[in-house]
Amino acid sequence: MNVQHQERAVYEEMWGGVSLYGQDSPGVRHLDLFVAMSEATDGTVLDIGCGTGRAGLALSQRGFSVTLADLTDVGLDEAVRSSVLPFVKASVWDDLGPVAYLNSLARLETPRLWFDWVICCDVMEHLPTEFTMLAVRRMIEVARHGVFMTISTLPDMFGVFVGRPLHQTVQPYTWWRERLATIGDITESRDLLNCGVYLVKGEAA
Repeated sequence: MNVQHQERAVYEEMWGGVSLYGQDSPGVRHLDLFVAMSEATDGTVLDIGCGTGRAGLALSQRGFSVTLADLTDVGLDEAVRSSVLPFVKASVWDDLGPVAYLNSLARLETPRLWFDWVICCDVMEHLPTEFTMLAVRRMIEVARHGVFMTISTLPDMFGVFVGRPLHQTVQPYTWWRERLATIGDITESRDLLNCGVYLVKGEAA
């Protein structure tokens, strides 16, 4: 079983069997901060590692054209399932160009290999450390304007349910900032004590 299949199995177990998991939505909590830092009012958005999908739904209600992506759709809220938001099974370290291309075709739009924005809230700390910067590279490649990330700097409380930590890369704000700076141009970053917030410039043409 490869890493992606292993991780999918873990989160299908979490979303499907632990009722408390997902009650909090970091994406919703930081939605106003994304809008303030990006100064975006519309455009296409890929919410990668979307979890419940609540943040993507809230963004769509503000006028953004949102695509949801995650390892599994088990965690999606019923309100999100009943919406028209497209969902794609993908990991954050996948090549995301095909996701953008197929999504644009499905929306009967001009085919493209990018989104205006990529948001990734409280996902990076879940990745094995060796995959973290690959994931950042993948997101930057398909972001026309930028990638907005919130990254928890604390150990998780739910790993006990699956017998292993869910936060596999627990590092301070500065650790993430230094490594992100080797991959892309950080437009803005903030230390919120329990998490870091980073806006990295996109590189999609």
